[in-house]
Amino acid sequence: MNKAYLYQKANSLQRRDAKEVLDEFGHLMQWHVDREESILDVGCGSGDVLVDYLLPALPKTYSRVVGADISEQMVRYARDTYGHLKRVSFTTLDIEGEIPPEMPLSEPFNHITILLLPPLGSGSKNIYNLLADDGDCLLAFLANMPIFEIYEQMARSIKWAPYMKDVHKFVSPYQHSEKPAEEFWDLMYSNQ
Repeated sequence: MNKAYLYQKANSLQRRDAKEVLDEFGHLMQWHVDREESILDVGCGSGDVLVDYLLPALPKTYSRVVGADISEQMVRYARDTYGHLKRVSFTTLDIEGEIPPEMPLSEPFNHITILLLPPLGSGSKNIYNLLADDGDCLLAFLANMPIFEIYEQMARSIKWAPYMKDVHKFVSPYQHSEKPAEEFWDLMYSNQ
């Protein structure tokens, strides 16, 4: 997604789903109000979900929140829009790739949130390595959806194929799996 402004105007479905995930499962995060904690929000997009839903749910003792997204345009928009907030920063990050040591991710995070992204493949090892020893992660993803089938069909059509070259980034690797939860758990435990 390269048009962050347009994305933010049209992401009401993602906002609703992220809010539902935080409302239903956010209480499972092990917040420690007696110490400062750091939070990494992977796939922060334009930053609006982080600011509108995640920040209000945090204990006031947090030390920093880093919003990370693969899209430089999204990160730039988030910085321009929310850069004035104290203890909040945004960085470009491909969680599936190698994490450069100069990034603001060098210290482990107490909490990592990943809301509604395609499930992690090799990125699960990065998440594990970015977490503090007593850290936790709230991860929510769509294993399979009818819309993914539409994406795949569009990628095969002559008309839409030029616009769908990176469709694999938006279709869950578990789209055609009969047991996505088992496959994902196997992946998570194999990366420890």
